[in-house]
Amino acid sequence: MSSGDQTSACPPRPFLHYTAERGWINDPHGVTFRNGLFHLFHQAVPDADRWQPWCSWGHATSPDLVAWKQRAPALAPGDGDYGCWSGSVCVEPAGSPPTLYYTSASADDMDLAAVRSARPLDDDWSTWEKGSVLVRAPAQDALAVFRDPNVFWDDDCWRMLVGVGHEDGAGGVVSFTSTDREQWRYDGPLVEGPGPPTPVPARQVVWECPQFVRIGDRHVLLVSVWGDGHGHYAAAAVGSYRGGRMTVDSWSRLTHGPGHYAPSTFLDEAGQVCVLFWIRDVADPAGRWRGALSIPYRLSLAGDRVHLAPHPNLRAARPDPRRTLGFSWRPRRGRIDQLSVAAVDGSPVLDLIAGGDTLMVDAGGATVTSPLRGGDHDVVVDVLVDGNVLEVMTGDVVLGLQVPTGADLAGPPAGVTSWWT
Repeated sequence: MSSGDQTSACPPRPFLHYTAERGWINDPHGVTFRNGLFHLFHQAVPDADRWQPWCSWGHATSPDLVAWKQRAPALAPGDGDYGCWSGSVCVEPAGSPPTLYYTSASADDMDLAAVRSARPLDDDWSTWEKGSVLVRAPAQDALAVFRDPNVFWDDDCWRMLVGVGHEDGAGGVVSFTSTDREQWRYDGPLVEGPGPPTPVPARQVVWECPQFVRIGDRHVLLVSVWGDGHGHYAAAAVGSYRGGRMTVDSWSRLTHGPGHYAPSTFLDEAGQVCVLFWIRDVADPAGRWRGALSIPYRLSLAGDRVHLAPHPNLRAARPDPRRTLGFSWRPRRGRIDQLSVAAVDGSPVLDLIAGGDTLMVDAGGATVTSPLRGGDHDVVVDVLVDGNVLEVMTGDVVLGLQVPTGADLAGPPAGVTSWWT
């Protein structure tokens, strides 16, 4: 939830970041705009403060991507599911019955999961009825990991993308097709050839949560790169697509640091391509919630790179300036430039240091370094401090950390442009 549940005994929640009323959340998925409301689904474990395999599909709604109302879970374990893991919602083509596709995890082998469907039993999507198992990992591909279906209408059939990890350690995305959404035919890998770079060699790489969208006349694939030994990050491929195969022109890394992961794409009320991330390693100091979802971003292309911009709906928000700051900073190029955010009592909240092609962010002793592209040209760094959640955006990179809480913020630093006046 964005706000509410604010008591004198507990620190205020972030205003612009969705958090659960209680317990753990992770991957967002199935974000859909219909009948004037955004429906958001996400992984949830309401009775735990850390990930557990018996995840549910949490559900929330919002008229504007800012104020979220938590609803009852859409799916829960049982009926053959050890856990209901990540997936998607398909409402294409127009007039088709909405269908939810999810990862049905088994206690016997959680890495090689199955894909099941569910259909809503009411118009406000409060109750869903599970269907049968539709797809299992294809034996011919020697897979070690299989999960996270993403289904869309592909000209003359439905196409399902699933994130995989091969037994030889490589990650990938495979696809299936169907003309009736009941019988699915295996169609092989979506992308062939090299994938996103892995900074540290990993025994096993998985391309989780595949997201596939068209922007202009090009296609974009987002994957969440999970690697045993090198952490987690989101990557983007830009290229062309035809007949179930994507030719990649370039790969780039979208996220740095421990925070942003598992991006989920969707269309907003204007039909623009947007994305939400899960922000890892942020939690309520009072222990009510763990994990938050990012602000929404609109996606565009700048050459062969994906560009992220905070969604314009955020500009209409009216947060408490003592708890939430949003501003744009233009670091001076050709020299080291530093910007600091402090609390009213003078205690440090955040330091940003820009130098050359690098941006370093320090929040309470936790540091992240990310690229800062642009050469000698001006670069805009967008910064959002929202309660104890931090997001820093440079256009083609986003990162997040937890910031110290306890004292009121002193306001925007000098020399920046506030998001709100």
